[in-house]
Amino acid sequence: MIIPNQLRPWLSERDLQFYIDELTSSGFRCGINWYRNISAIPVILAPFVAATIAQPALHLYGEHDLIAGNTNAAINDLPAALPDLRGVIRLEGAGHWLQQERPQDVNDALLAFLSDL
Repeated sequence: MIIPNQLRPWLSERDLQFYIDELTSSGFRCGINWYRNISAIPVILAPFVAATIAQPALHLYGEHDLIAGNTNAAINDLPAALPDLRGVIRLEGAGHWLQQERPQDVNDALLAFLSDL
């Protein structure tokens, strides 16, 4: 994991301070609860194994987003779970915070997806 010496262009000091203030006042319970329950997640999701989502779908992800759902195997498996998958867009050079890192690309993709519905 690379810890930058300065903020990325898409994250201003003002934005960072906003996140600090919010997390200081309310905590990070939701984000931590995911990890607190990680061993229970397979049991909770078991009824949905092999289920499909019939609604139109679009998958956007960043080249450097490290979540397991962005592996080549996971991306290749998307059509099996999303039969109406309208697109898979990998944003080169982006990480996990697509809407902050690449707002115009995200908006363009969403508008194109929505206009096709």
